[in-house]
Order: sequence, then structure tokens, then C-alpha cells
Amino acid sequence: MLLKALEQRYQSSAHLAEPLMSFDWSQLQIEHILPQAWQNHWPLPEHTTAEERNWFLHGIGNLTLVSGKLNPVLSNAPWRSLNGEPCKRDELHKHTRLEVNRQLLDAHEEWSDEAIRTRAETLYSDAQAIWPR
Repeated sequence: MLLKALEQRYQSSAHLAEPLMSFDWSQLQIEHILPQAWQNHWPLPEHTTAEERNWFLHGIGNLTLVSGKLNPVLSNAPWRSLNGEPCKRDELHKHTRLEVNRQLLDAHEEWSDEAIRTRAETLYSDAQAIWPR
């Protein structure tokens, strides 16, 4: 619900953009940018424990929306390609039409625990604009 509301806000606030087009939200799935099986391609940085990493794994900063067709392609892939293999950043760049993903790509060349924290703060701030106290 939060990612959907943010997407609608981002699309409607783009003053020079084309008008919003409706689409079937039920065709979107939640994708973990840092995958649930992160151990294969996402080594722990110094001074970070697996417990700390797992705490951020399911937080809003690490989640996005993708199509059901794109989700399996992204799955456990690395953020950047290591040997020409498919990677999340390139596949999102090629296929996404969502502003929430465009902003993710524009703001984060690399994906790390710090990037997850930063994005969570940005999304939280944007959500406060939708639902002020």
C-alpha cells in the first residue's frame, strides 16, 4: 500500500510529465532489492553483522514494486553485473516504468546497507507528505 501510494504521488507531482495512466496494480509484486538470499552475491561490509543486515532486509528502504514477469529475472541477482550476468540495476533500468524505481536508480549507483537506510529515510519523508500528522 505504501509503495503504491508513493508511486501515485511521484507520478502526479511530475508537473511536466504525461498524465497518469491507470494500470492493474495487482500485476505488481514486491521485490527485495537486497535479496532474501543475500549471502550469495552480497558480502557483509566490515562492522555489519548478519543480524543487522537481516533487520534491514524487509524494511521499506529495501523494497520496490516490479511486474510479475520481471521479478524472477531480478530474484537473487547482484545489483551490478560481476561477469556480464543479469543484474538488478540493468534489468530495472531496461524494463521499469515506475517512478519509484526511476528514483531508486537515479539516487543509487551502488546498493548497500547505507543505501537502504538512506532510501528508507527518503520514502518515510515522502510518505509524511501524503499522510501528515
